[in-house]
Order: sequence, then C-alpha cells, then structure tokens
Amino acid sequence: MALQGCFGLGAVLPPGGDLRPQPGGVVGGVELGSREPIFDIVVSAEKKSTFSRLSQNETAKECYQLGFFAPANADAALAALDMMDFEGIEKVRQRVRLNGTLAQQLTALQTQLIRMQQMQTRRAPLTGPADNLTTKAVAHAMGLGKEQ
Repeated sequence: MALQGCFGLGAVLPPGGDLRPQPGGVVGGVELGSREPIFDIVVSAEKKSTFSRLSQNETAKECYQLGFFAPANADAALAALDMMDFEGIEKVRQRVRLNGTLAQQLTALQTQLIRMQQMQTRRAPLTGPADNLTTKAVAHAMGLGKEQ
C-alpha cells in the first residue's frame, strides 16, 4: 500500500503482519516484552473554512460568558469541557486547571494572612523591624519569637 508523503514523495506501508507486536526476546532469563509501531499522525483539513473559524470563535465567546474562565468555576468548567469536543480543547482545559489552581493557592494564602494578622493583633505591639508582619511570621516559624 503506498501513501502520498511529504513533498510528493511516496511512502510504503509494510504488510499487515509487520504492524503486529514483535517479541523483544529474552535476556538473562527475563522476557523483554514486545515492540509495536507507534504512529503520530494527525489528520486535519488543509485549510479551515470561514464557518469553522466563526463557529470556534462563537464557542470561545460562549465559554467566556458562562464563566468557564473564572477561577472559582474551574471544577464545573472542567466537567462541562469533558462533554465537549472542539479543536484546541486541551489548551482550554489546561488554562481552566491553571486558573483553578491559582485560585486555590490565593485562597489558602489569604486565609493564612488573616490568621497571621489575628495573631498580630493579640500580641503586644513591637517596635523596630519586628513590626514587619513577615519578619514576625518567619521568627515565629523558626521558634525565635518571644515566649508568651
């Protein structure tokens, strides 16, 4: 079977038996498994039609309007994306996951900051570099703070 390759060059596929897994052999009494061909072929249209581009842009606009890219909606957006199929969906999934992760990190850091501020208000005011919340937090974490 011959295929049209790059630059008009012909490519020949091997007979069907050559595409089946080939035993890898045995070394030192251990079977090495088998080799099988892997093809990285993506089939797509040479040119995108105007309708296809407009449809894709409309899908992106609807996703944005529905809040898919809002960090708080990451889980729901990923669930909806699992039911969808369009070109570039993996990039959208990655962006939604990243936004969700960043939102979780931001929430955790805000919570930690509030706790640290509450600790600050409970303690007697200090003077000098120790007034800096970061300095006090590091000193407290290292056990260098004043004992109460």
